[in-house]
Amino acid sequence: MPKPEIEFVDMDTHYGWRAVEGDTLGIKEKILSFDAETQSYTRLLKFPPGIKTSETLVHDFWEEVLIVEGELMDLAKKQTFGAGFYACRPPGMKHGPYHIPRGCITFEIRYFLGRGLKEGLEGRSFPIWISGKEGEREQIFKMRRMVNSGYTGRDQEKIKKHIAELEKEGVPAPASTPTAYEVISQGITFDTEIEVVGEKTSGEAEFVLLCSGNEVYVGVGSDHTDRELESVSIIKSKQVCPNILSRQVWNLKEVRKNWDTMILRSWVKNERGEKVLYQEAPLSALMSPEDLMKFVQNSLDDGNLDGVVIFSGTIPILTEKIHYSGYFEVELDDPATARRIQCAYAVKVLDYLKGGRG
Repeated sequence: MPKPEIEFVDMDTHYGWRAVEGDTLGIKEKILSFDAETQSYTRLLKFPPGIKTSETLVHDFWEEVLIVEGELMDLAKKQTFGAGFYACRPPGMKHGPYHIPRGCITFEIRYFLGRGLKEGLEGRSFPIWISGKEGEREQIFKMRRMVNSGYTGRDQEKIKKHIAELEKEGVPAPASTPTAYEVISQGITFDTEIEVVGEKTSGEAEFVLLCSGNEVYVGVGSDHTDRELESVSIIKSKQVCPNILSRQVWNLKEVRKNWDTMILRSWVKNERGEKVLYQEAPLSALMSPEDLMKFVQNSLDDGNLDGVVIFSGTIPILTEKIHYSGYFEVELDDPATARRIQCAYAVKVLDYLKGGRG
């Protein structure tokens, strides 16, 4: 949908500052308006004093920036720009790195011209934030296909436990494990609220691999599933609900050495609105990223992983039964580096037509 209609509002009271997802430098933002379809947005960005970045930035979108307060030093140009200075950057224009000795606030508009994010009948593009040792950089990920994996545990006994959990809900056992399901590429989302058509839906904590040429990025997400429809058709149950993905990702090469000790967790909210730990297990409980990619590659008709998003399959739940919660939160925790990536969302059941559901 397009950006919302907004009449004049007091920016100081109507919007709050929040941490930029994945940032480690203390940068904060106020998102003033946002278009979920094109990922275009308008925001204020606040840089604390003393920040120094190290990367030259290049975007796949238009960016307009006005310095509202303070100043920044462009280290490449060896120039300092203060309040009132304006920049308009087309896709591909290099800028940065920057030093901001006394702090700075900028007004920023980002948008795409000549296209939305959808590119043809197969695939779409979207920005991801790659977090690494030297900070964070933004990159456009060009997606062709999305695959949801299932029953990918290394421990066959735990796989049987998960299958038994699903059988209690009327979901038939698979003919073989692991499994793979093709999913509509437009079904991926970064939203903090999703809409579903039934009461019995639930999230699943999963790591996510984004394959891009010779690079593979690791995110965290949820394969939200309609459990009633799952008893009829597993693949249809995955099409009717979106796949939720963290915007922040890691480069697999940087985190591979800690892989098996990283922890995958999820939380739901109970009837009192309290967060309850729902899933927790090290990534050693699931197939290695290499084995998972090989399995998916062998399952694809063209054997081409470039542009493929792979949801890993989930881990067993800690509660006695599947929880149909209006809230789901998932994180991937790397204890060795004290770094985490997360996503969370509310679940809204559609029920706004008179006469009830058909």
